[in-house]
Amino acid sequence: TVPASLARGLLTWRFERGFLGAVNCDKKTVAAHGATFFKRHPIGRVELSGGDEESIPALARRAWWEHVRELDTGDYTSTSIDTYEPLVASPRLTNLRRLAVSAHGLIDCSTRLPEVLARCPSLARLEELHVRDYRQDMAALLPVLEATAVRALRMSGGSFTIRGLRALLTSAFAARPIRLELENGNLGAALWPALNGKKVQPVLARASFNGTGRNPDLDLPRLLASHAAANLHALDASETKLAGAKVREIIKSGFLARATELGLTRCHVNAKVMASLAQTDAPHLRKLTLGETGLRNAGAFALCDARWADCLTHLDLMRNYLDDQALIAMANSGRFVSLRTLDLRVNSPDLGNDCRTEIGDAGVIAMASAPNFARLRHLNLYRTRVTVRGVDALLNSPHCRLAELELGGYDLGSDLPTVLANSPGLARLTKLALSFTPSLGGGALMPVAESPHLSPLCRLDIRYNNTGAKVSAALAARLGRRLENHPAVGTW
Repeated sequence: TVPASLARGLLTWRFERGFLGAVNCDKKTVAAHGATFFKRHPIGRVELSGGDEESIPALARRAWWEHVRELDTGDYTSTSIDTYEPLVASPRLTNLRRLAVSAHGLIDCSTRLPEVLARCPSLARLEELHVRDYRQDMAALLPVLEATAVRALRMSGGSFTIRGLRALLTSAFAARPIRLELENGNLGAALWPALNGKKVQPVLARASFNGTGRNPDLDLPRLLASHAAANLHALDASETKLAGAKVREIIKSGFLARATELGLTRCHVNAKVMASLAQTDAPHLRKLTLGETGLRNAGAFALCDARWADCLTHLDLMRNYLDDQALIAMANSGRFVSLRTLDLRVNSPDLGNDCRTEIGDAGVIAMASAPNFARLRHLNLYRTRVTVRGVDALLNSPHCRLAELELGGYDLGSDLPTVLANSPGLARLTKLALSFTPSLGGGALMPVAESPHLSPLCRLDIRYNNTGAKVSAALAARLGRRLENHPAVGTW
């Protein structure tokens, strides 16, 4: 068991062979109670959250850091480079292999990152490095990179230049067998001249543009044909609003033959474009995001014809005007046998006045009855129109064993708490979202709070439900920080 003093500070966690192996915890809690934490569990990965900057000097002196192999200091909303420097430079941090840091600072932006990294006692042992928001010349970072054993470098939210990017791609560091991931920032066609040249190494493995401010000048064919991208296997063009013709350029480029991930959220992928995608050979594709692409049922039917659909482990079909017939077709196709995550949220009239379709019980029941969905673990049905019948079918399916279920945003029915409380399948859930559902307010969720099946490791989201005080207290006593709730009202 996890002590209550620690559980209150836990945000997320991962079990490995019955013990906690990874935790996301606020700094104050881990500084005060980390010794107990590490005595009971072989924790190898720590992600820090929350402000609590005053806790970092004390945190840096803790002896148990020598057991940690992965550290994430938190994104820019948590702590600046100036503040977490004592931790990264701590003499206790001797066995680190993976490090994630944010390069922003309180005054001098990211100029101090190379200096801070150089002081890390695990520098020579680092195998993976994730740098957020680095906006300086890459040349200044190269001496530090070359002093590491890094084989995977992820740069996200940075400000790149042709000179800096070329310096990275032609460096002695890039001559190693490394994997480079570039995400967001100012990535665009203006930088692509850096991707070709005699000394440029083919190290670019992943490129993401979903934070580029919808840059209209991406010239993806040029990127995909470059020498640096010869081994590119993951491409995320979400939020760029690519036209169907631009998506077809990706399909025709040959990229899909090696692709493992393709992100097209809010690009234009109608049934014809989807048919072209389905007919393309993509034997390694594992993650496909098609949210809000105009897919509709016809596009979902075309997706069912793709041979590579059996390889997918993550599929996003949110906000696509789908109805039960799309899910029934997916269930009857025999495809999607490797799927673990499926996002179907907001396929309902909540999309807008022009939407007359909705996913309801019939489609979900068909999925729950289909053996090809046996590996499904994460399902998002937020703001669909699934009712108690559909939820009951999912939790008691003879095939899929859900670990995360997201509902809410509409009236789920007064019987839902009783169905949840009485279902043995509730015990498997590590996440249950029921937010924005006023019909579950007051004392409606007391059966769930008293259920013997509610796991103490379940993250329960009941925000904006006006849950009563008694129910909130009962749930908080069982779940601690894993309960997401706004201040309770009423006397329940």
